[in-house]
Amino acid sequence: VWAAQISVTLAALAAGYVLGGRAADRWQDGWALHRGLFLAGILTALAVFVSPAVLKGCLILGLAPGAFASSGLLFGLPLVLLGSVGPQAVAWTGSSRPRGRSLGEVLALSTAGSLAATLLAAFVLIPHFGVRACFLGTALALSALGGVGTWGAGRGTGLSLLLGLILAVGAAQAGRTPSGFRLVARRSSFQGELWVVEQGPVRMLLMDGIIQTDAALNPG
Repeated sequence: VWAAQISVTLAALAAGYVLGGRAADRWQDGWALHRGLFLAGILTALAVFVSPAVLKGCLILGLAPGAFASSGLLFGLPLVLLGSVGPQAVAWTGSSRPRGRSLGEVLALSTAGSLAATLLAAFVLIPHFGVRACFLGTALALSALGGVGTWGAGRGTGLSLLLGLILAVGAAQAGRTPSGFRLVARRSSFQGELWVVEQGPVRMLLMDGIIQTDAALNPG
């Protein structure tokens, strides 16, 4: 599973670098950069809501193929868009500066941010808030950054506001227990988001929205 996720991440970033370089040559005012960030946020939030259905559907392919397929479907496009940020940032900030210096600073900032985010997520955010909340927080942050840039450019402001509102409403609803179920316990783990819920006389264990096992509360 980890091999699939890492492979999809590297492949998507490589594609993003190519896409970002072409976008930087075509749009030099930062418009594509902001739109890419905004869309990456929307797609990241969407992945949270559709992940149970995608994971369940990919199970029929087997463990390894299913892991590759689900990783690509859920995170491929957002990672491509995030990979395109680097080349565009270099082109956007380096018009009046030496390109080598701009490239080095952007790469250093990107790597430092990745390191800080890894440590923060592993030791603070996920243990205290859970995987789902971290994904939605990331989605909101990306959408906010892209939305501010799009607003400043004056392009597609109405659409950005509408999608941002949909994202905010979805995030507010994300933590609610599904209708018809009573939440007994909820905890994040290294395996995923674990829920224990009850429906009538049955108690169920869910991981990332997929039922793992169930048991009757009053057997016999």
